[in-house]
Amino acid sequence: MRKMIFFPALFIVIQAQSLLGQDIWTAESIMEYKNITQTNSSPDGRYVAYVVREALMEGEKSEYNSQIWVSSVDGVFDVQYTRGEKSSTFPRFSPDSKKIAFLSNRSGDKNQLFVMRLMGGEPEQITDTKTGIISFDWAPDGDKICFLMKDPDTEEEEKKKKEKRDVILVDQYFKYNHIYTVPLKAENRTVQQLTSGSFHVNAFSWSPDGKTIAFSYAPDPRLNQIYKESDISIVPADSGAITQVVKRPGRDANPYFSPDGQWIAFESHGGRPEPIGISDIYVVSPSGGQPEALIQTPDRSGHIISWSSDGKYILITESAQTSQTLYAIPSTERQSVDKVIPNSSGIDIPALTSVEGTSSSFSFSKKGDLISYVYEEPNQPEEVFIANLKGENPKQLSSINADFNPGKHGKTELISWKSFDGKRVEGLLTYPIAYEEGKRYPIVLQVHGG
Repeated sequence: MRKMIFFPALFIVIQAQSLLGQDIWTAESIMEYKNITQTNSSPDGRYVAYVVREALMEGEKSEYNSQIWVSSVDGVFDVQYTRGEKSSTFPRFSPDSKKIAFLSNRSGDKNQLFVMRLMGGEPEQITDTKTGIISFDWAPDGDKICFLMKDPDTEEEEKKKKEKRDVILVDQYFKYNHIYTVPLKAENRTVQQLTSGSFHVNAFSWSPDGKTIAFSYAPDPRLNQIYKESDISIVPADSGAITQVVKRPGRDANPYFSPDGQWIAFESHGGRPEPIGISDIYVVSPSGGQPEALIQTPDRSGHIISWSSDGKYILITESAQTSQTLYAIPSTERQSVDKVIPNSSGIDIPALTSVEGTSSSFSFSKKGDLISYVYEEPNQPEEVFIANLKGENPKQLSSINADFNPGKHGKTELISWKSFDGKRVEGLLTYPIAYEEGKRYPIVLQVHGG
């Protein structure tokens, strides 16, 4: 049941025997499996929105459709909120937990921003942009929304396309992602562009007072550039001059304001390019200055998800053995914790979710007392779970795959061995159906770096 997730490990799969007449995995049965791709916890900690993606293969139709579901933490309801032939994704609760904003192409071929009341009603379309919206976030006061959108075509470019004169020149004339805001009051929904120029915005974060937005950006949108070089700046939320915060070689990206607005956490190569992807967690003052490194994570590839509500921890997701899990990194000094996994430097940091399965799509309530995430194991389909901030008392919320019949499939277990340099390497060993101990079988290896 495990999805193919690329971890820095060696995967070993023993070739399965064909068992005629038995209920085993087929391509058709796999397509019946529903994926849960995103979660979002309401700020008040009472609800979790999540996205269910399923394959549609009826007649000539062969595509994926994604829709939003909402579950109450107390288990009273778990219902589908959006429907239709067009997908709806990226749900985000308003700061007062009374509305949900989301992206959908239901009004055309581009993703637009919609808002609907949590207690029901027809979604209201907020934007009508030429290019699709990539991501967004509510302002802290809930009065406006900030979003990322790629540069639209100019009038001249549109004319050339109509006349079939739109020659594509490779690695020239890039279209960049930039930051925009839109107020939510119906009488004034003028979209305002906050950034412009020859740089590509890849992430942003509101300051707690809603006055500024921190963002990271690369020189151009090519994939290699985004992961090789990126810097951080801030811009006033009502437009104005951009102020540089971090400018140095390598990647500095994914900024997150602390709850008190005094710090910006971000992922960094540490001032030098790291082509193999090593990245540590740093903090810096919004006014700039020397960035400060926090303790190294076990795999040194952490991705920031949020700050804890008290500002004492930065919550990140990272590979652990052959799984993904959540860690809490002390933002100032080492904190005492109950549940730890030692890192290479000997400092312990807490693992908040199990390393026995795979966790993904994390989100947190603003109160800081709830984690929502998607969890699965090799023999357990993925579902939405919640837990407290220490990862304790996990509880399953959804039952999307309750009726899914995976059929017979081989047992999967974690194995490990030592490499030539003494480091431990993990892998997954999957046995054939009806495996007999002591019997020799052919073996297939899937080997990749990390």
